[in-house]
Amino acid sequence: MIERLFEAGLSRYHIRKPRHSVDKVTALLDGLPAVCRRRVVLHQHKELVEPYQLGGYHIKDTTTALSERGAWRADAAPTGTTVSRSLHRICELDTDCHDWDYVFISPVFNSISKSGYAAGWPVDILEKSLSARYANNATKRYALGGLHAGNFEQCLRMGFDGVVLHGALWRTSDPLAAFNDFQKIFV
Repeated sequence: MIERLFEAGLSRYHIRKPRHSVDKVTALLDGLPAVCRRRVVLHQHKELVEPYQLGGYHIKDTTTALSERGAWRADAAPTGTTVSRSLHRICELDTDCHDWDYVFISPVFNSISKSGYAAGWPVDILEKSLSARYANNATKRYALGGLHAGNFEQCLRMGFDGVVLHGALWRTSDPLAAFNDFQKIFV
């Protein structure tokens, strides 16, 4: 399915498998053609990024994320890879969103895939915060959480550079058809 999503136009695929061993993630990567791997970003097992020539590494949302980013950029990041992070609080827009290639800001809306995981802020406050804090920041920002066809355009108006699809794809019987439907919104 991952390969088919790339063929349909998906730009990046994040693999977040917190309970998977390195062997399980390796098996998943072994099943992908090399051309697809360059667009895969890992959330765990960053030691696999270089040997598999992956697209990047997503640093876990922790208090050590900034130092981990610095170490990854300085010591471990293969040329051409990205480093990204998730932000879950408005205050992180001021302190933790510079010098990343991109950040996921979540949850923007009530989650589709995580029951009871509600939006982290009122939409109008998030929109004001994004416009005020990103005037001179090259970090790309992507909306995550509760996204569906009815709120994609709102995310772009709010100032996001794009959206992250999760529940909207994986909670359907046909993720590829769902992805194609979402793409039509941006044409």
